[in-house]
Amino acid sequence: MSRRDGTIDRFLDRVCQVCIWVAGAGILLMTVMGGLDVLSTAVLGKPIPSVYEATEALLVLAVFLALGVVHRTGANVAVDIVYLRIGATARRAVDMLTLLLTGGFFAAIAWRAWLMALRSWEIGEYSVGIVPFPVYPAKFALAIGASLVVVLCLADLARGGRPRE
Repeated sequence: MSRRDGTIDRFLDRVCQVCIWVAGAGILLMTVMGGLDVLSTAVLGKPIPSVYEATEALLVLAVFLALGVVHRTGANVAVDIVYLRIGATARRAVDMLTLLLTGGFFAAIAWRAWLMALRSWEIGEYSVGIVPFPVYPAKFALAIGASLVVVLCLADLARGGRPRE
């Protein structure tokens, strides 16, 4: 996944790998459930209860757990019109500023997400519907994914930045 060396980098690569597998499984499960729900509605005239709620939760899981891999691999969208025209020192400064802003943004999200997830766990929060569906796993996935991005930004900052490849 990366060209970095070191125990911490290998550990972060493994964490990202686990997260992307879980996110992928969530997408697969959403696809299967959605397809079965469409078939059930078309053939039997009855949708499958709580597919909507499960899809909402799985979507949060898929998006936020994949963010670490997006950051780690540099697969995010970047506009390089100005970046490619500035010198190496300015590029490094831009990279460091970007990492600081990204880390700060996701730290704020992670902080609030952990508070929400823990509160949701404490009260045993479930969605309102025909079949009660737990909400807290999606909130924990959000908190974990945002926290992973913060850790990855800090690791890149400690390394002196992460130049775009």
